[in-house]
Amino acid sequence: MRMKKSITTVAVAVGLFFALAMFSLASYVSRHQDETLQSNTAAWARNHRLNFIVDRLESWLHSDPPPKTPANSLSLAADESLPTNPLLDQQPATPIADMRRVIPINIAPVITPALKSEGVWRPLASIDGSPVMWSTSIRPLASLGSVVASAVVIDQSRLSAALFKGTEIPGYGPWNNYKRIMPAALPAVVAAFNGGFRFNHIKSGYFSEGRLVRPLIDGEATFGIRADGSSDIGILGTDMFNDGTWTTLRQNLPPVIQDGEISIDRYPDAYWGSELHNVTYVMRSAICTLDDNRLLYVAVGDVNIQKLADVLMLFKCQTAMQLDINKPLPQFVTFTQPGESKRTGIVLDKRMGNPNRYLNNATKDFFVFFDPALLVANTIK
Repeated sequence: MRMKKSITTVAVAVGLFFALAMFSLASYVSRHQDETLQSNTAAWARNHRLNFIVDRLESWLHSDPPPKTPANSLSLAADESLPTNPLLDQQPATPIADMRRVIPINIAPVITPALKSEGVWRPLASIDGSPVMWSTSIRPLASLGSVVASAVVIDQSRLSAALFKGTEIPGYGPWNNYKRIMPAALPAVVAAFNGGFRFNHIKSGYFSEGRLVRPLIDGEATFGIRADGSSDIGILGTDMFNDGTWTTLRQNLPPVIQDGEISIDRYPDAYWGSELHNVTYVMRSAICTLDDNRLLYVAVGDVNIQKLADVLMLFKCQTAMQLDINKPLPQFVTFTQPGESKRTGIVLDKRMGNPNRYLNNATKDFFVFFDPALLVANTIK
């Protein structure tokens, strides 16, 4: 009789535990309806110290490399039926000092025959009729033909940058730039994209709005923003210094590319996003500096860290910082109706998720570029 009672008690306890867990998960999902169920479940599990389960599942699901067979389409979300602009095929011999309004040099296709417009840069966003962002898509790896990368060149010299904080990463509110782009800044927004990793696995530093959330680390890849909105990417302690001029310094792991060369082997203990010797093949994002001082954002999948580095070299990155990984977290969004208060997001890549994530309730931090002429003073920090 006692044995039966003990079994019954254990069964009731287990059932109650799972019921409470399911209630907690359902509540979390209902509060974050801008994210997918998979993303919410993983985030909920990590918030409840179940990282080891999520890591093992992700490594098991994504340990095999993608197919070698070349993809038969690219991934830009823009209408692929648009005719190629002949100006985009020009490769101007222009001094670097005059490059800010010049179309980037096209990327030579790696796989032949090339798909229509593969590696060709098209204007993505403009200010006063002059492009400040260009996008392209390409199959960047001959050995893994199914992999597709979508990229954006950003003329940050004509834009004002800001880091917005998610409710969970970094959390620790209140913040001025918080979980959504505020209404007063909406007319000025040009584009937004994802930040870096959760804090569970990395020691990387985080400083913004005058607050040090996590100690900054020399040698880490760093996205820096000054009080005037100007921005840059560097390596803290090497070519970027916390000298009081930066209002934001967001770090995310050591550099993937340093001085124009792949640098991941210099950091054998770095956690690039897997537990099984960094072999996880997932969608990854990164941002880097180019030799003309502009920035480049790229989302590529599915790749491991070595293949991401190879892709960044194809785009001729000089200093590169890996950002977030795993669909649907890599996300680059532009917006309709510039100058208006009602804006709607447009994803760069068909594989990206909710286009209005940064207008609603983001759980993780994200970067935003604004048209400084339309940005109301003291709106962002």
